[in-house]
Amino acid sequence: MRSQPAGIALIGAGRMARVHAKTIGAVGGRLVIVFDVVESAAASLAIDTGALVAHNIEEALHHPDVATVLVVTSSNTHVDCIIQAVETGKVVMCEKPLAPNLSDARRCVDALVSEQAMFFSRSIGGSIQGMQR
Repeated sequence: MRSQPAGIALIGAGRMARVHAKTIGAVGGRLVIVFDVVESAAASLAIDTGALVAHNIEEALHHPDVATVLVVTSSNTHVDCIIQAVETGKVVMCEKPLAPNLSDARRCVDALVSEQAMFFSRSIGGSIQGMQR
């Protein structure tokens, strides 16, 4: 019997988040919950994918069915979202760029190293498919 794929929290619900949500579904992933600061955007994407809506980032990050967090927010918020996700012990994936500047990139890398986190920032589709194996 095949086990259920790892649950994914999607942080961000804009244009690229919709692309990634479609990819998650196409490769057999399981989108559990969506958070966006624009709650109507999160609600719309959740309706389209069958996911839940988180009313704040903590709700998404701490959902018991979530093992992986995919950050697809505005580029200037990536680092803070990544650090929050890493601190929960989840696997974290992030749409590029990692950070808007070298200082923020270093802050992010320091958090990743400190938490010994598993992190991906590349073609997310391939990463999601690989995590399902």
